Amino acid sequence: MGSGTPWALQVQALSFAGGVANGSALAGREVAYYKVDIPTNTESWKLHMVPAAGHEALMLVRKDVLPNMAASSQYTSDTTSHYTGTKRQKTVQSTSTNTLHMTLMAQRPIPFLAGTYYVAVVSEGQNPPNGSTLGSGAVDYTLTSHGVMPIADATATVLDGSTNTVQTWSGQSVAYGEQKVYRFRVDPAATSVEVRLNNRVGDPIMAVHGDAIDAGRIPAINNAPNYTHSDDYDAEEMGQYMYISGVGSHYEIVTAPDPDGDYTVVVTASKEGNYDEVGAQFDLEVTATGEVVVPFNGGSSTVTDQESQAWRFFRVDVPPECWDGTFASPV
Repeated sequence: MGSGTPWALQVQALSFAGGVANGSALAGREVAYYKVDIPTNTESWKLHMVPAAGHEALMLVRKDVLPNMAASSQYTSDTTSHYTGTKRQKTVQSTSTNTLHMTLMAQRPIPFLAGTYYVAVVSEGQNPPNGSTLGSGAVDYTLTSHGVMPIADATATVLDGSTNTVQTWSGQSVAYGEQKVYRFRVDPAATSVEVRLNNRVGDPIMAVHGDAIDAGRIPAINNAPNYTHSDDYDAEEMGQYMYISGVGSHYEIVTAPDPDGDYTVVVTASKEGNYDEVGAQFDLEVTATGEVVVPFNGGSSTVTDQESQAWRFFRVDVPPECWDGTFASPV
């Protein structure tokens, strides 16, 4: 029997960059608590938790105070908006890894991201038969705070639409719920830039945001206005509103006219057609195009095999004396 005296909850400190906690033998429905201090002027935070094979657990995050079981993936970790925290949970016996991902991405101004965040890992047992039944046995897991979200930065090579026209990241992969970030730079001389996901396996999707040079911001992908995928696992919280949204149901191609500056791409794995939680593979390719001028009087430009959803831009210079498509008669 209890003594009636409150027991202090044990909260383990975890370093912001590279902090790792190895949890073991966490009994079903029991909770382990951690805290991470995010420094000032931090623009993002990547956190993930990996249960052992056959083990199930969920993750809760809340700023300033401990999260509780009313936390939801539809809520944020900001205690001024909700008083529960946010939740990251995957379908039981997912066909993908059960690794849980969370990414916080600040908008400018960014000071509000800094502070103390509390993380709760809740045991769901081993090999539960369904999403509402506790599994047997205790669980083991690894919780990692990676610090700032890694960005594959290729801004050292400027895409100008002529000599430097293509930037490619080949052989990329993401687990379901994971996000990867890429950044490239476009010169004002380029007429347009096309971002595409080639050699797709699974259902990778992307979001793109354009900014001035050295002012790149990470876009949010799951809360975009035309995001129609039936995913209830939203990895990110906050993030910049999508400047360019994907074109087409699978977000395979994104085209931006008159590009100039730094562009940031986020790629994640969406559920497949049967709502299977599987990872994705892809090649990310960025192509900048220069100006294609079509002469006004009888000019033409031939394009072959232009794909669906792909755009091409042309320029026609109309003489000032032109009227209604024909040259005016001399007065």
